[in-house]
Amino acid sequence: MRRVSLLALRHYEAVRLCSAEERLNYMRFSKDQRGWIYLRWRPYPFPPLASPTDSRAPAPPHGRPMQISRITPQLRTTDLAASIEFYTAKLGFTLEFQHQDFYAGLRCGSQSVHLKLVDEPDPSIAFVEREEHFHLYLETGDVAGVAESLKGQGVPLVRGVHETAWGTRECIVRDNVGHTLYFGERQ
Repeated sequence: MRRVSLLALRHYEAVRLCSAEERLNYMRFSKDQRGWIYLRWRPYPFPPLASPTDSRAPAPPHGRPMQISRITPQLRTTDLAASIEFYTAKLGFTLEFQHQDFYAGLRCGSQSVHLKLVDEPDPSIAFVEREEHFHLYLETGDVAGVAESLKGQGVPLVRGVHETAWGTRECIVRDNVGHTLYFGERQ
């Protein structure tokens, strides 16, 4: 299985809502030496995503679109103090709150992440690493600068800055307990 970036999900949603004819305009086929045929999606521009008034968009519950002001992921850690230290000292987050010795909220700009102390290591860590997924995708305007800053803070890069097929530049690190963090920049 391959990981799917937020851009790829947006692309999937845009293509899913297209007509069959429009969809064909975004596909590119190629054949390798063995005769295998591969499908590749063309990069931007995407067709606009459906608006709530678009007949192709799913109807919202109770006739009103849901309003979400923020999504806050929660990462599980076996060492809350060390995780707080990693995210604040190495990544530049600020500690927004800590509840007793088992829960904390961190903030970077308008984005937040919660950390929860658990007894056993997060079982998703091995799965995410094996299947090339991520726990957090952090979008930035300067991924090369972020990579240099991380290296300067002593954070080893799992993968350095690289271009992706879906039009981003990314680098990959792992936090102190093994969560996979992608830093990405749209091109």
